[in-house]
Formats: sequence, structure tokens, C-alpha cells
Amino acid sequence: MERNVRASDSGRLCRINMNAIGQGLGFNRQSGSYRKDKSLKGEFVLFFTKTKKIYLDRAELGIDNHPFILSGSFITGGDEPSFSLSIQTKRINLRKAIGLLTQNTQKKFNAYDIFQPIDIDAQLNGLTATGSIPLVGVDFFVKNAEIETPVGRFNKCSFAGNFTNQIDTARPRLDDNSKISLKTFSGKWRSIPITANNVDISNLTVPFLKSDLHSSFDLAELNDLTGNKSI
Repeated sequence: MERNVRASDSGRLCRINMNAIGQGLGFNRQSGSYRKDKSLKGEFVLFFTKTKKIYLDRAELGIDNHPFILSGSFITGGDEPSFSLSIQTKRINLRKAIGLLTQNTQKKFNAYDIFQPIDIDAQLNGLTATGSIPLVGVDFFVKNAEIETPVGRFNKCSFAGNFTNQIDTARPRLDDNSKISLKTFSGKWRSIPITANNVDISNLTVPFLKSDLHSSFDLAELNDLTGNKSI
């Protein structure tokens, strides 16, 4: 890693040229580390203020050989050092994206896959203290994709999705307080069209599905699904 530092009255500007393997970014060791053993490559600028704040503005960084844009701030002074980080990427494979999450969270998605690339916009906010878990919000956008789930494969799926690790702000940011939401879902199961305004999967420890699924089809189409020709 190379760096070039320039000082001014308001702080220091540090230009960094990085090409390394990250050992992981962790907050709570029991939950595991983010982007563990993934390559990091790119040039970006950090601004260090005299008030013990660090700013990152639309840094282009290759993580595991895929382009990301990172923006954020880190407050290193005071009684409770904290950070806020925005991470954006386009057309990333779901398996590659999941591989950047903590090891515990990755296991929750083993039964799911999306076979076309997706766009992701993630927000992380929290304290940098050891043992703290940041608030994580992830928006993802799927268009005309094939999806594998524990209840079967769906095709021609489009929706806007969201993940949060804190449904109830009074409870810890853990899997049983997390939720995946799908908005304006449309797709097909076999040949049967399905739509839903909302699909919510809450409590990733013991998942609970809530939805308002709608479908309209000819009953004769059930023959192909049941192997019965009498409908």
C-alpha cells in the first residue's frame, strides 16, 4: 500500500494506492468478519480533519475483483467513536456479494440464489468499539431474474428488496431481529404468474414468511404441476 499525504489548515489529505488481501472487518467476533480474505485494490483519498474525523468520498475500490463505490465518515475522537459507511455496486453475482458478509450471516443464505446479477446499495452505521454490531441496511434491485429458494425455483422475477438487521430498535442487532423485505414482486412459479405487494421474511434464526401473494391462471395449468389430466 502506497500513500501520499498533503497538509492544510483544516487537516490532512491522504491519497492511498492499495493492492492487498484484507483479513476481514469485524465488530463482534461471535458474528464473524466482513469481506474476510478478499482482495482490495484501488486508489482513493482520505481526509483527516483536526477534529478527529475521517472522510471518504466516492472511493472506487475493487473488492474480490468487483468494482464498488464507498463513501463515509469515521469519528475517532470522543467517548464513543463511530462510523457511517455507504457501499454501492452494480451487476454483482449474489454468491459473490454474500461472500463479503460475516460467516454467520452467509449461512442464512445457503438455500437461496439469484442467477442474474443484481444492484446493491448498503448502509452501515454504528460504533467502532469492540463487540458492537453496526446497523446494516441493504437495498437490492432484481429484474427479470431466475431465483432458487427452499420452496422451489421461480423465474422472470422482478422486485426491489431490502435487508435490515434491526426490526425492533429496543432489541440487539442479531439474526432473530433481522428481516428481508421484497416490494412489488412479480414472477412465475413453473408456468403460474405470481405477484405480491409485500413479501417479508423476519427472524432469520427461525424464518417467518408473511406475504399477500396473488395469482390468476387457467386451472388446466395445474395438470402440468400435478401430473393429472382431469382438471
